[in-house]
Amino acid sequence: MDNTGLSILLIVAVVFTVPYLFTRFSSRRAIGKATPSFEQLLPEDADINKTLYLYFMSDNCPMCSSMSSLIKELQTLNPNIITINVDKMSDHARGFYVFGTPTLLAVKNNTILKAKLGSLSKKKLKYFIDS
Repeated sequence: MDNTGLSILLIVAVVFTVPYLFTRFSSRRAIGKATPSFEQLLPEDADINKTLYLYFMSDNCPMCSSMSSLIKELQTLNPNIITINVDKMSDHARGFYVFGTPTLLAVKNNTILKAKLGSLSKKKLKYFIDS
């Protein structure tokens, strides 16, 4: 491969890798930061004294569609799991430093405790919520 082909390959790799890394690290940078107001999103039976879990998803995200069924199942057991559709509430996503979906945040006392970007299995979801 000549230098031109190698340069093109490098440019393509950078174009696809940089946005991925940005979304990965932006959700982790949110840990420890204060949250914007989101009381209007809380269900009536949510306990604000416990940890709240915010699930950010999109209608046109294939990973979100597979994870949403698991989230709905867990919501029947835990009313502190809140689903936020970023297509309809993009201002909330930006306020929580969410730049990719699916993203799951743990929030307590208006502070982001932990964040997870990407699709999770049922076992990993339960571990995220239980730990």
